[in-house]
Amino acid sequence: MRTRAFKFLSIFMMAGALFFSLSCSINLTQPSMEVRRYQLDYEAPITGVDSMVDAVMRIRRFSASPVYDRPEIIFSSGKFERGVDFYNQWATRPGDMIPALLMRDIQASGLFRAVTNNLSGLLPDYELEGVVMEFLDADKDGKERSAVLSVQVTVTKVNPGKGENAILIQKTYAASSPFTERKPQAFVAAMSAAMKTFSGELIKDIQNTIRQSGKRGK
Repeated sequence: MRTRAFKFLSIFMMAGALFFSLSCSINLTQPSMEVRRYQLDYEAPITGVDSMVDAVMRIRRFSASPVYDRPEIIFSSGKFERGVDFYNQWATRPGDMIPALLMRDIQASGLFRAVTNNLSGLLPDYELEGVVMEFLDADKDGKERSAVLSVQVTVTKVNPGKGENAILIQKTYAASSPFTERKPQAFVAAMSAAMKTFSGELIKDIQNTIRQSGKRGK
């Protein structure tokens, strides 16, 4: 009886050793692919700002719809479908990238005496915040693809000690730009063009709204 048990134990140990050696020699993971990261790149839009507002604009970090609150590039292949490209990603999430670009563009326009973000200690006269509603590579009826951008923006006049801030602008901006080459670089270039369009429209709206509110305040 003891002999049989010893033989069984020996066979079991040999089988275990063989399985361990095989598992060490076989790579069970798939070869990893390189992850590429992209950043929007465009020249600040020419907005035709003709006079500076002696005020400080603070741009807050944007939030994003849950689908787009991630670094991976999102694409659609149909009306109700969304896919995630794990190997092509944004350098920063859209909720961080968009306000950083708006800060640069508004500074370049010369509309305000200063443009800051949440990290600044300067007290703002105006604040800009937003929600990224869409930020994707979209299939247009299977015929062409477009970079689609949609951002809900709120601009307020800060009223320290006077209750809630006054809402000057609350609007959803949408821009798109088609592209033909089926590669990430073409999509990023198209999204850069869409972002430039959105930024230029927003800056003009801010200028016109402040100008009109100034006239009403006189």
